[in-house]
Amino acid sequence: MQFKSIKAWNQLKRFGLIATLRQFPYKVGQHIIATDGKERIPAIVDAVVLRPLFDEEIWANFLISGFGSPDEWLTEALLLNHDKMPRFLVIVKKRDRVVGLPPDAEASGIQPDVDKSRCLGTKSDQAR
Repeated sequence: MQFKSIKAWNQLKRFGLIATLRQFPYKVGQHIIATDGKERIPAIVDAVVLRPLFDEEIWANFLISGFGSPDEWLTEALLLNHDKMPRFLVIVKKRDRVVGLPPDAEASGIQPDVDKSRCLGTKSDQAR
């Protein structure tokens, strides 16, 4: 997963958790390599929302997007996607490289706020 926005990249590096708007349909639990073109961070997809609503999912998750406001986040997403609204809101967490630890062993102070009824699934749903 490539990050072209320095704000989004810094959010993932600093806090290990990011909400990102994407065109590609990532799957919950999918292991990915996040990169800014120079550095690489192993990560896992924690939640995916199809066609996120501005007033609900985007507003609720902009604090973990790395941007100062939902409008700034959407403007950047439209710019990077050639004026197309991304179809997915994807929550990504850094995963620990230590063998034997679960991918979400890293405790972060901020948790994603995703309406479970609109979500394509979360990592905790797969454990059931």
